[in-house]
Amino acid sequence: MDPNRFILTAEQFLNARKASIPPAVIDLRGPELFEAGHLAGARNIPAGYLAEEAIFFPPKRLHLLYADSPEVAQAGAELLAQKGFEALGWLKGSYQDLTNSLTQTGELCLDKEPVERWPDLIEQVLDDRVRPYLEEDGGGLVLFQIEGDKLFVDFTGNCQGCESSRTATLRLVQLSLAVGLNHDLKVIARRTQEAN
Repeated sequence: MDPNRFILTAEQFLNARKASIPPAVIDLRGPELFEAGHLAGARNIPAGYLAEEAIFFPPKRLHLLYADSPEVAQAGAELLAQKGFEALGWLKGSYQDLTNSLTQTGELCLDKEPVERWPDLIEQVLDDRVRPYLEEDGGGLVLFQIEGDKLFVDFTGNCQGCESSRTATLRLVQLSLAVGLNHDLKVIARRTQEAN
């Protein structure tokens, strides 16, 4: 495997997150560093656990890896490549490089915006990244309430009774918001009877 094939600069890494199907972003640092700060939407899998966790990864999905050193991210990408993963990217830099790039590129960071603007900013991401996807299958989503970092939503149309609206679609909504707003929000689907 040519490890250079998967190298991404911080800006390329952030742009790769914006794919129409959000990639799996994996933070290879330890839990303490992850809790202290991480890229919104990232999943924490310390480097030493990557091999055993990889069996749960969707093989065709893009996986983006970062750590506090490019060597750790590269080793993670090499490990996944050896397991047959082809859609990979690893950060040539550190987590700090990602946060610096977010600031330099002027990307929206929800936590830096006044709380009064949050509903409009959240609705914009839902309109741009989520609702068109749901509408293709005759479904929809209504933002019901915001409580801090929790969003309560109602699925409508074909999404209302669909089991995937409680699992995969809910995860897609969360990842789309994380990428669009650079902030982790917990999205909670209200039960149909609660919505009425």
